[in-house]
Amino acid sequence: MPDPFINAWEIAKHYSGHVSKGIVFGGKQTNDINEVDEMIRNVMITNPKHKPPLPWKTSGKRRGMPWKKMYEARMAGKDPSIPFIEQTKGFRGSNEMLPTVLNWQGGKTQIQPQMRALAEKLGVSHLRPAEVFGGSGSFVLGQNRNKGFFNDLNPDLVTTMMHLKDGMKVSKIPQNQEELERAVDTLNELRYRRDVLGEDLDYGEERQLVELLVGSNMQHFEGMFKYKDWDKEYPNAVPKGYTEGFIKRPSFRKPGKDVKPGDKNFRRFPFDAGSIDLTRYADRMKNYEIHQGDFKDAANLLGRDDLLYLDPPYISRNIDYGGTKEQKAGKDFDQLQRDVIRVGEQHEGPSIISNYMYGKDSGEPLYEYVDSLLDAGYDIHPWLRKPKANNKAQAELLALRGFPKQENLNKYS
Repeated sequence: MPDPFINAWEIAKHYSGHVSKGIVFGGKQTNDINEVDEMIRNVMITNPKHKPPLPWKTSGKRRGMPWKKMYEARMAGKDPSIPFIEQTKGFRGSNEMLPTVLNWQGGKTQIQPQMRALAEKLGVSHLRPAEVFGGSGSFVLGQNRNKGFFNDLNPDLVTTMMHLKDGMKVSKIPQNQEELERAVDTLNELRYRRDVLGEDLDYGEERQLVELLVGSNMQHFEGMFKYKDWDKEYPNAVPKGYTEGFIKRPSFRKPGKDVKPGDKNFRRFPFDAGSIDLTRYADRMKNYEIHQGDFKDAANLLGRDDLLYLDPPYISRNIDYGGTKEQKAGKDFDQLQRDVIRVGEQHEGPSIISNYMYGKDSGEPLYEYVDSLLDAGYDIHPWLRKPKANNKAQAELLALRGFPKQENLNKYS
């Protein structure tokens, strides 16, 4: 008897490659961004905090670290990680999402409930989640399928995921500005040896690097590090390979001077917990495949049983990286962005692409980019959100291709 899933899959792939796709927003489907432009702008202007629902709603909850309860456990003389482990359903065999351990630029933690619902509604929740622009691993951890594929160019991120898979703890989160600066100084020394001198760190040095990175990143004011070129700190330094550059002076997160415990807006920060045990990730990640390299090479390792998520650098986003030339790619609709679309189009399984739909500064639609996605057989779902550090609403997009039940999202009455 023919396999009904395989038949549905082949039909979906046939149509996704040969039928013009559209932009789906507010109950309207069109192939012309100008036909939904007014609706999108109206939402951004009149109610910038409003997030119109995506057609597949949500599944599960966004998960983070319960710093307040971890602090209370620490004050009671208990292991501060106990509330984190006990409250995170994903550690107990559930498919509920796992929190990321790094706050990273471009992380999609906040939209993981929608990503989970998408996979369930469109019939691909059994597939292996795959990220080739891995970042903090928000997608593979958010899907929490006890299997995953992670790739990134950045050795800091790859090494973090490898040691998270092995089981690790952060024995001490920096407690003040001075401790944070010392931690980052040591972190920079290890990264300098690896990225500039080309040394291979041993396992213990890698573990030290990752513990410093995770602990410092948690307590850093902006959640991620800012960088500068190595030669600004080390004269004549020339990186031997990919690097994000020298980590600038960090800033310690803590409550404002006038905010006291008991106030409505008072919150606990990671340093209040003191440490965190991350060893429970090892069991959920034991079937993860982890790579470091170019996203095109990583994509060649994937097949029809992989749910591919492509989250490249966003067009028109200007991030102040140091390091190597790769960080400058993707800021325009350049070859990197075109390669992302091509990789998604050629993937044998379903693929998702995320990016800006409107220019970050211009506020104008990215016409050429949107048309290229449509030509490659993608459905485009605008996603409106108000970024944390921006008072202005931003129109992003999720583009879908090759899902067995994708046509169900496009049938509006």
